[in-house]
Amino acid sequence: RQALDFAGHARSPLMAMGCLFLWGFVDSFVQVWSYWIMSQLSDEPEELACFTAFYKLWQNAGAFVSFLVGLHRSYVLSYWINVALITISIFPTFLAIRSVSRGVQGKGEENLDSESEEVQTQSEDVDSESEVVQTQAIATV
Repeated sequence: RQALDFAGHARSPLMAMGCLFLWGFVDSFVQVWSYWIMSQLSDEPEELACFTAFYKLWQNAGAFVSFLVGLHRSYVLSYWINVALITISIFPTFLAIRSVSRGVQGKGEENLDSESEEVQTQSEDVDSESEVVQTQAIATV
């Protein structure tokens, strides 16, 4: 049997396939989460387009730097760059989650206020309709 690659000693490619599957899943998760974060920041399509362009700018800059690092063929350097980037991104991610969760709570309170005003207006309409019905009933008697 041939191993996973010429230098590898693995008998089964299942471990590598699992890692690649998880890598793709996490990549998709981060993409969707990033777009969700942007959607929580604004309701205006023009602003969302600017956010997306800024996001794509940094995504492509990262791909370019990754290409340059890959030219050196140093897997250890690539590994430590990834560890550093993940470590550096923890605090800004925490701040983004915190600010968005505050914004979502604020939007939720505004929606609750508008819904309660709408319910109050509907109940006033029902009260006025019931008064009209009672007046008509009295008038017919």
